[in-house]
Amino acid sequence: LKILLVGSPKLLSLKLPAPLEHVNLTSQDVIHRLENFIGGPVKKMGPANLVIDLKPLFVAIYPELFTRCEWFGWIDNDMMISRVSFGVLARGLHG
Repeated sequence: LKILLVGSPKLLSLKLPAPLEHVNLTSQDVIHRLENFIGGPVKKMGPANLVIDLKPLFVAIYPELFTRCEWFGWIDNDMMISRVSFGVLARGLHG
């Protein structure tokens, strides 16, 4: 199980416990990767909507983040995973 927290700015002073990892991506990073993936320009979107709208494409535009993963999912930024719900999730995934 690997949980990626994607966004910017980088969480420099926060040490995350496993399996949490922070991936520092700006909206411009995501636009650049998407343009390279589709081979042309994309309509510019507001940074607040960009990452939320493109999360399903991350496996295609950031394949290096998903090596050794059999599947992936995403959660919107307004959903917080508490210690209790994280434990339930982890137990559910590991049996």
